[in-house]
Amino acid sequence: MELGNNIVHLKYIGELNETDLNELSNQLLTANLELNLFNSSGKAIASLDDFDFVTYLALSSPFVIEFIKGVGTNAGWDVIKQAIIFVRNKTLGKKYYKLTSKTQEEKEITFGVKIKHDKNTGFDFELKGDLSDEIIQESLDKILDFVKAQKANDEYQHPVYLKYSKKEDLWIPINVLEEMRKKKNDK
Repeated sequence: MELGNNIVHLKYIGELNETDLNELSNQLLTANLELNLFNSSGKAIASLDDFDFVTYLALSSPFVIEFIKGVGTNAGWDVIKQAIIFVRNKTLGKKYYKLTSKTQEEKEITFGVKIKHDKNTGFDFELKGDLSDEIIQESLDKILDFVKAQKANDEYQHPVYLKYSKKEDLWIPINVLEEMRKKKNDK
């Protein structure tokens, strides 16, 4: 993964075409941001299914800290939000096939934003398809405030997984281990 204050990382599985990627790259260039791509199509990747994203935009620590401290411009954050909404809308409702040793299962592509606060602290913000562009826009405005209010971990911890609550108008952390236990017990 390239490092830098102006790098936005996109991991995807081939659901975006060259025109989409060029449009996204040009959009980011308007704020002097560069797009780093990783097409994981055809690669076996272990995941927690419900608590990992098939496609995501990742923002690194120096990049996010600039915005939190107010060094980064509002126009820059607005371009990031537009890019996030663009990718979310391009992946909305699309499917992929998850292969196991015994089955092939059609699943919906999940999308989110990953923010690495520092080497020990990260956040995964889920952006489900059931939220309108307006709600997504509002939720993205709250990401920086949420990250700013968090303390860095002294040692590495798995990134915090968050879902946006329209009702409460805030990002809510999900206890992934507890949710996995519930899901296992429900089977």
